[in-house]
Amino acid sequence: MMHSKIPDSLRNLAKPLFSPLTGFPNTEEWNTARVISTAALILTPLVLVAGVTVQPQTGSVRDTGVMQAAYFESAICMGMVYLMGRTRWWRVGFLGGVLYEFYVIYQQIVLQSAHDTSSIANPLVWLVALIAACSLFLPLLYTIMTAVMSVLFIVALPILIAPVTITDIHFSLFYVGTMALFFVLTAFIRGQDQQRLQKQREALISSESRYRVLFEASFEPLVIHEGGFLVDCNPAFLRMMGYESLQDVLGRHVLTLTTPEEAENVRVYIAAQKEFYETKARRKQGDVIDVQVRSKPIIYQDRPMWVVALVDVTDQKKAEAERIRQESERQRGAILRQFVSDASHDLKTPLTVMNTSVHLLYKIHQDPEKTVRYLGKLGDQIKTMDKLLDDLFLMAKLDNPSYLADRMSVNVHNLLNEIVLSYHAATEQKHLTLDVTLEGEPVVIQGDERELNRALDRILTNAIQYTPEGGQIHLSLKRDAQYAIIAVQDTGIGITPEEMPLIFSRFYRADSARQAGKGGMGLGLPIALKIVESHGGSIEAESQPGAGSTFRVLLPLEAAAG
Repeated sequence: MMHSKIPDSLRNLAKPLFSPLTGFPNTEEWNTARVISTAALILTPLVLVAGVTVQPQTGSVRDTGVMQAAYFESAICMGMVYLMGRTRWWRVGFLGGVLYEFYVIYQQIVLQSAHDTSSIANPLVWLVALIAACSLFLPLLYTIMTAVMSVLFIVALPILIAPVTITDIHFSLFYVGTMALFFVLTAFIRGQDQQRLQKQREALISSESRYRVLFEASFEPLVIHEGGFLVDCNPAFLRMMGYESLQDVLGRHVLTLTTPEEAENVRVYIAAQKEFYETKARRKQGDVIDVQVRSKPIIYQDRPMWVVALVDVTDQKKAEAERIRQESERQRGAILRQFVSDASHDLKTPLTVMNTSVHLLYKIHQDPEKTVRYLGKLGDQIKTMDKLLDDLFLMAKLDNPSYLADRMSVNVHNLLNEIVLSYHAATEQKHLTLDVTLEGEPVVIQGDERELNRALDRILTNAIQYTPEGGQIHLSLKRDAQYAIIAVQDTGIGITPEEMPLIFSRFYRADSARQAGKGGMGLGLPIALKIVESHGGSIEAESQPGAGSTFRVLLPLEAAAG
């Protein structure tokens, strides 16, 4: 806690010392002026300390008072450079400081030459520091002017100060001149770099300006985020989400703009860097809209971010839902019409036969043989109607949410053996071969034996109806780790690939069955599927036209069901 507070405290304390006193044309100029003012602020107390602590060298007659005055004047000069560095006239302050340092150096040379001309090279070395400072902070022209002034200053010393000769300045002239050339070249290279950077900066500003125009003018809602936090967005996004100001959304996480149910999905999409997905967005007013999201990585403000384009597909979703509803209604209507047609036919036929049989019975009541034959027909049609009505009532019962089959242990071996025996007469009548294969130990499941019998009865009845005379039907049972698998395989007429997805639909009857006049109202397989699903199982079907069909009933074993 202390480590995070101390820098903030120091920063708040130092902020008034470096805050600009006037405006600056650009940030780069302000940064340069701040460096100069900071350097001047640091050097000022150092120069004062040096002036206070200066001591005359032993055996010399150097005027200590003059030396101290020079240090104090330099401190005042540094203070002026510091103050000017906080204004737009920082160049004037810097050049003033440079000129004053020339004067200070001149004073030191006068003092040195009065006693020992061989030591005047010491103050002249400071001219190199002035040239170096100009090459760092001022344009090339100022550096050249300072370098030329320094060389001319050294050349003029024998003229200005009588004791000084060419020999005394020979080394200083060579050294300062060489370093002046070096720093002039340095300033030239720095200037070229600054020009190149300026062109790049201008190109970047121009590019960002064009980007901003396109970004703002886009009709498509756009968002830029970094790690899920919104960095920028365009007016189209604000309009779509119902916000008025950019500040209302900047800094917010995208998860706050979606629904709680979709938040985790969006979090996963962002973490996986998914580039296309659909989700829901919550507008400012609270209403929810469906949106398609397309995103891609970009470099924005010199940092990797993601730009996201959103499309409001709420109306499309509603239109698609309405289209599906209408198509469902159309299919439901077609199924209902087909049901009414089939039901009318299936119910009218036995009624017609019954009516005819009753009429004939009135006429032939004295002929016992004919009476028995017609009574048999009458009984068969009554059974057909009873089965049709039983299927309708059973389907209604299975659709009831409160329906729950009685559960008890059912021995599937015994169940299949009983079913095979019950179909003995029906298979013999059509000369069909019905055999059964029961693998392994007796299989036990949890279920309603009567309902399971009904389900298998529907499947086996279909196999008998659609298998021609002389065909074969094979019933088998095996088990795996979880399920008892009952298979009913026949050599019947088969089912076409187009009809296969529809065979478990209610009231659906294949064209081949309808043309042959076989089957009921198309409820047998749907009833079987409902019963099996109520037991936690499923039905699989495969078929080839002309080669027969195979239906597999998968029922969970007793241990798995428990």
